[in-house]
Amino acid sequence: MAKAIDTGEVTSIAEAVVVDILLLSLFAVQHSLMARTAFKRWWTQFIPAAIERSTYVLLASLALILLFWQWRPVPAIVWQANKPRDRLRLCWDYRFLAGSSCFSATSLINHFELFGLQQVINISPRAP
Repeated sequence: MAKAIDTGEVTSIAEAVVVDILLLSLFAVQHSLMARTAFKRWWTQFIPAAIERSTYVLLASLALILLFWQWRPVPAIVWQANKPRDRLRLCWDYRFLAGSSCFSATSLINHFELFGLQQVINISPRAP
């Protein structure tokens, strides 16, 4: 069975909320900390500057994998749409909102830079 936000080990509401907040906090702290200039300066003492962004993306991906793996479903109904028409409308509204926000956010920067490729291209030696 595929993993979804409401599948997984069933626990109490309190445990689910605590575990989920800790997982989200780990991702948020990792994301915020590694984006700081001071951290980047310290971090590039140990790894080449060319792979700093790629390492950031790798560690963020690992934090997300941990979040997906250890996520605890909250055993309560958060929202519910009883009519099929309402469910369809909500799904399309959320899909449009998520898609447009992702598109606009990633369009603000170079996609090669987003995934850490631009930094490697800029530093890599050019072939004659």
